Amino acid sequence: MLLWITFSSSLATDCSKSATFWDRKYILTENYLNWTQASTYCKTVYSSLFSTRSSNDQDDARQFLLTTYGGRVWIGLFQIANAPDWMWSDNVTSDIMYWDSDLPTSTHNQEMCVEMHLKSDQYVWSYMDCSTLLYFLCYQAIPPYTTTTSQGTGLSPKTTGPTDKMYRTRVYLFMNVSTDGDIDVLATKDAFIAKLQEMLSKQLKTKRLLISENGIWKN
Repeated sequence: MLLWITFSSSLATDCSKSATFWDRKYILTENYLNWTQASTYCKTVYSSLFSTRSSNDQDDARQFLLTTYGGRVWIGLFQIANAPDWMWSDNVTSDIMYWDSDLPTSTHNQEMCVEMHLKSDQYVWSYMDCSTLLYFLCYQAIPPYTTTTSQGTGLSPKTTGPTDKMYRTRVYLFMNVSTDGDIDVLATKDAFIAKLQEMLSKQLKTKRLLISENGIWKN
């Protein structure tokens, strides 16, 4: 008997994966588009292509991509032909760069766009022709959490929102189960999921762990 269980703690379409980090949700879109198409898509559906405001953004993107995809993805950095400076598609002002040590030669006489790829356990940047078709990394800005006051009740201001950093990812688990006799498959599955949730909750030190299950069972 083959037991195949898929656990997912984030909602995503068939062609995307996502994870939330504090004030941003990152979405890896698994469609091949050129940079302009990717930028338009991200701005239409989400906020923009990935950009870095600080090293934390790069660290979060690295943590997300390490669990999802090791190939090249478009990010929001680009350079207009004959322009001296790089610009972000969301107009972020940042001098933080993570260039690959082996950058291609650029004549700066054409528009260049930046992709991010895995190299020695780190994600580094390089530039290429903007017409190249790649997967791409979008982000969705999460509205800031606000402090509200209950007027006329004498209550103290209450801050809404999380108190720690949130991270959601997908975990895929494939199991081969061999048996010579009859077993209660559903009971075994439920017991396994309950035990897995208990173990992960202890390891991650959180009670907010949610596991959804979607399985295919074959004899």
